[in-house]
Amino acid sequence: MKFASVERLPQDWKEILQWVADGEEVELIEREQPVARVVPARSRSEVRAPASVFDLQPLRLGPVLKPFAEDDDLLGEMLDDSRN
Repeated sequence: MKFASVERLPQDWKEILQWVADGEEVELIEREQPVARVVPARSRSEVRAPASVFDLQPLRLGPVLKPFAEDDDLLGEMLDDSRN
């Protein structure tokens, strides 16, 4: 990783961009503290968006809780458990 001063950004920007284009990460420093990081963009081959909704992975929601009887209060029981 390379480092660059925020105060020198206007003068050094082209050089910093060249470092990043070459694959280097650059941390920007202001008053001896890191404030930002400039990183190479991922190429389109690295970022693959789903081509359609059918390419999305299904969600796994887990078991569905159902009351055993009409007077069961599952939400109330869960809330009571979370308060204890």
